[in-house]
Amino acid sequence: MYVRFFEGRKYNKNRSILAIVMRVLSVFLFFILVILQICEGLQTYRSGSIGYQGYRHSVNVNVGLKFRYCRFVCLEKCGSMSKRSADPVEEKSIIPEGFYWRDFYGMIPPDAYILGDSSQKPQTYIGLVYDPGHNGTFVTTIFDGTPYVYNPFKGKTFKLTENIKILCTLQPRRLVWMKLTQEILDDLWEKADRKNVLGGYHVELSNENRTKTTFHYIVKYPSKTTYVGYVSKLNDTMEYAKQDGTVGTTKNFEWLMFLNKEPGNETMQMKRLCSHSFEFSYKLGSIPKFYRIINWASCTYTCSEGDQTEINKFKTNKTLKASMEYYWKPRIAFSEEEAFKAGYSQSYPKLYIGQSFVDPDIFDVGYASEHYTHLMRGTKYIIGEGIVYNIFSTTNPDKFEWINTTSTDFSCLDKDRMIPGGSLSNGSKAYIGREIPTKETYPGSIHVTKDGAFLISFNDKPLEFQVLMLKEEK
Repeated sequence: MYVRFFEGRKYNKNRSILAIVMRVLSVFLFFILVILQICEGLQTYRSGSIGYQGYRHSVNVNVGLKFRYCRFVCLEKCGSMSKRSADPVEEKSIIPEGFYWRDFYGMIPPDAYILGDSSQKPQTYIGLVYDPGHNGTFVTTIFDGTPYVYNPFKGKTFKLTENIKILCTLQPRRLVWMKLTQEILDDLWEKADRKNVLGGYHVELSNENRTKTTFHYIVKYPSKTTYVGYVSKLNDTMEYAKQDGTVGTTKNFEWLMFLNKEPGNETMQMKRLCSHSFEFSYKLGSIPKFYRIINWASCTYTCSEGDQTEINKFKTNKTLKASMEYYWKPRIAFSEEEAFKAGYSQSYPKLYIGQSFVDPDIFDVGYASEHYTHLMRGTKYIIGEGIVYNIFSTTNPDKFEWINTTSTDFSCLDKDRMIPGGSLSNGSKAYIGREIPTKETYPGSIHVTKDGAFLISFNDKPLEFQVLMLKEEK
């Protein structure tokens, strides 16, 4: 008994020593992780500023967690402020005003509107997605590092990988969040200095077998992780999708409002954002290896050493590159200077490209003005004066070109340089096109069928038409 007891004590002593050694090693590894994360923060900081909201990567230790994400990095390039006042002309750079939606392909744009504070990991953003299964466009949360979204609808979520947009702005102070009551809403209505921000709508059949339209107002739930969703009325219940695809609900939400004017010194804001260029960044893993730079036309593509196949996928992604050259502006933030002029007629000297969802199965583009848009269903025109729509806009119209094509030759063109217009009921994609310029030229939607590609426009289905494409870099 004595021997056994002694051996047990010796065994316990050895186990205690082993436990101490393991703790020392754990502490040592923890500090190694801290050093690596600090290096990561310094490395990322040198690559440039993320967005225009004063947000930069924070040094953060995530033991046991790995975040894999893609992000654009924006570098401001303001002109010299040393010009003499006697100079007759100073260069003017057009900057997107208000807010707008960019097509989202998994990379966070530098001007994406940030929902959470700088310590939130992963960061969250406002997404807008077309869900054909539920007849509408819905507001949902985009998580940093996740190229898809979940649409929460009546207690369930539905994973969607296409037709996603992300809300962006260079004037974040014009977007404010408020708790609303009927009294506050009436007061705001009288002041008329701000508007509710709509995030689309959906349609469904009511109990009386009639079509019911539900408009979506953007709201957020500011918890430890900030989520976004939509409600249709005061005292509604907000549904939101968590990162794991589960649904959360709350009545503690705030409404997104858009101010008609920039608060404070608007001139100083515009000077600070006098011009900008973009650097494309791709990060693999939470502890990056040494970064390397790849020249990509006039831009720089920064990536960590990793899977070369994944790196090349982003380096050669023309669709991703094109998405930073244009955006979609809602009616309340419309800017004639930014709206892309795509056509003209005797009645309308300027025709634009409008995109909208129209019940029950059309998410597409058509010709538009500031106040309405026209879409097509088969051979029937839909006048969309009351629908929610966005206008194709850009500050770089010279980056695009109209290419002549035909129904049979369309398949030979590079679709990666085309601008996506929407999604049809059969799942195929639509592209932005227009009629061959004559006395009247209407923009429309190019539909690809088994019999060839056809432009759906004001004048039937012309066999010859033009497609909008991003210019090839020289």
